[in-house]
Amino acid sequence: MVLWSAAIGYDPLTLGISGLTTSGLDTNIADWLSKTPATSNDVAVLAIARNDVGGTFSAPVTTAFNSVLNKLIAKGYGKILVRGILPAGDRNTTWPLENASIQSCIATVNNAKLIFVDTSTCPVYVTESNDLTHPTLAGYITVAAYLVPKYKTALGIP
Repeated sequence: MVLWSAAIGYDPLTLGISGLTTSGLDTNIADWLSKTPATSNDVAVLAIARNDVGGTFSAPVTTAFNSVLNKLIAKGYGKILVRGILPAGDRNTTWPLENASIQSCIATVNNAKLIFVDTSTCPVYVTESNDLTHPTLAGYITVAAYLVPKYKTALGIP
């Protein structure tokens, strides 16, 4: 987050908690958002659902994801980049059903502020203890090099 934020001129604020599910985020996001200002010049990046993987989203995950999207919209962010789930570090698992579910949630909420950021072509990246999930510093650098141009395009930054 810090790597890409600095690269495109934003100060980062991370509300992520390792192991958090979409339902967990939905439960906590209103409290977290109440403690941070947001204007139409601010951008939110939603990168959630890896802890919910297992195919197409269940009804409770879909409901929670849509609720989170609506809470981010209500907060007043100018744009909300909704990142697809990153492939496993070795690229053997790319989460097509889960990413389709994310896109379906965006379509259901139907707000121009929501922009899907496709991650299906993210390159192989190094992970901690070869867990294929948590990037090392080198892995984060690889992922940032991939995401920065995608975020710039989504935000209309040359």
